[in-house]
Amino acid sequence: MVPARDNKQKRRTILLALYKAFEKTPQSVLTPRDIVDATGLARGELGPLVCYLEERGYVECMRRFGEGTLFGGVRISPDGIDVVEDPLKLDLLFPETAREPDERGPDIDARIKRALDNLYAIASSDLAEIDLKDSVAEDLSSLEWELSRASDARRVDKILALLEFIEECFNGCPDAAYHVSVLREEAGKL
Repeated sequence: MVPARDNKQKRRTILLALYKAFEKTPQSVLTPRDIVDATGLARGELGPLVCYLEERGYVECMRRFGEGTLFGGVRISPDGIDVVEDPLKLDLLFPETAREPDERGPDIDARIKRALDNLYAIASSDLAEIDLKDSVAEDLSSLEWELSRASDARRVDKILALLEFIEECFNGCPDAAYHVSVLREEAGKL
């Protein structure tokens, strides 16, 4: 298995391993050792990754009394199954591949770049929740990367799904709505 380079990839790897176990036996529960064996991740990094997935409702953890915060077993939840079975949602929430933070394609148009830059600025100043800020920043980065791909490689469905999610995060912010509409207009030209 190729090692994951970021937390979203690692979470994806865990979800897919749990889903695979679910397909074999619907009520299966994996131990930390099972997850390490199935994913190649280090046992020490499982706690925060699984905790995040649990807090988002994608997995259910079983803990033994007196064994600290690391779970004794974990299984995929119905919401986690729904995410894995929807490839677009899985890729949106947990991208398969990471990209370098400064990687930009050569053909990103100036109007798109301005709209993205403005949305980054609005996200960093107007969104109160830290998790939401981080999520929007990652989604904007994914959107920027998708828009910078060669025109024959762009996935318009993914671009539109990212725009929809970003728009929901900025609900009620007219400045953000304007910049999202600019990006929608540009995506319509693809």
